[in-house]
Amino acid sequence: MEKLVQRTVKAERQVARRLKAQSRKSYRGDFRQRVRSVKGAVADFNANVANARRVRHEGWELGPVAPRRAVENGYGVATDQARTARSVADLLMRPFERERRCAWAGGSKYLNLAVGDRVVITEGKDKGNIDVIESISISTATVELKEFGKIVVKSPEWLAGKQVSGDQTYPEHSVGSLAIPISAIRLVHPLKDPVTGVTRDVIVRRLAHANVRRDRLTKAVEWDRYVVGLNVVLPWPEKPDPEAVQTEADTTREVVQEATFVPTLLRPPMPETLIHELRNRYSRFRTRHEPWYLEKKITEAQREKDDKRGVETMLTPQDEFNRKRRVERRSRGQPVLTEEALERIGAVMAKNQARA
Repeated sequence: MEKLVQRTVKAERQVARRLKAQSRKSYRGDFRQRVRSVKGAVADFNANVANARRVRHEGWELGPVAPRRAVENGYGVATDQARTARSVADLLMRPFERERRCAWAGGSKYLNLAVGDRVVITEGKDKGNIDVIESISISTATVELKEFGKIVVKSPEWLAGKQVSGDQTYPEHSVGSLAIPISAIRLVHPLKDPVTGVTRDVIVRRLAHANVRRDRLTKAVEWDRYVVGLNVVLPWPEKPDPEAVQTEADTTREVVQEATFVPTLLRPPMPETLIHELRNRYSRFRTRHEPWYLEKKITEAQREKDDKRGVETMLTPQDEFNRKRRVERRSRGQPVLTEEALERIGAVMAKNQARA
């Protein structure tokens, strides 16, 4: 029985070590890939800044004879789709940087923003415009808006103009959404003025959370958000109900709730061999075994002990002689030095000391 337990423990340790090594290797590979992506994105940004600086100097120095770049094909179009990706927008973001972006909205753990909120852009070329949040990324502390924060991206040469389906072809230019930091937006919500009684849109500078609760069934965490300083609870945007589309492959509720099996005391609810289909009976990680198998293993272990004991009782003539000498030695007890032996030892010690 101990061998079965040791075999299972050994197999679990081997798998744990293998998974740990694979996880470490995968993390290092992902980290190197992210570093390469970040270096490429930074190099692209620096090249665009240098190009913009050169264009500005040309426009200032040449004046009316400066080249009209706006009429060029593809002017103002991004050539790298990775610039709009969230993986590059992450830029190896550290936790404190993410918390700094979400500080005004209550932090990344209890972010007081949701899809459907109206926000105003406070930075960039779209500063002052009000838009609706389309998606939120907690890992990068960014949002995507419906109308603003767009970029025109040039499709790769190997994909542009290719036939997709039917008569449709892949466009040469596509519009993508830019990841806007949460620190570059502020919530816009209608509030009632206590003095005049007029309800108008107000820019909320800071939000906080309260009354954190958790649903036992769905395990969903909910909380209330309020404006710091006013202690006014702001409602969350309404979530649209998902449209349930019934297809031929779906099972209706009536069929699911129909009782097709009535258990009785004459036979078990399911065959006993079903456990072998759910669990591999020959697995090294198996911890529960049948009684007959345990009895078999216990019998084998006892047989091995008996065989080992029998082998120990079989002695060769040399073993019998050594055992007899050990018995005689134990019977004599510890040796006792005589006066003559002590005198000889003392003489040798004095001689060695005099020589030294």
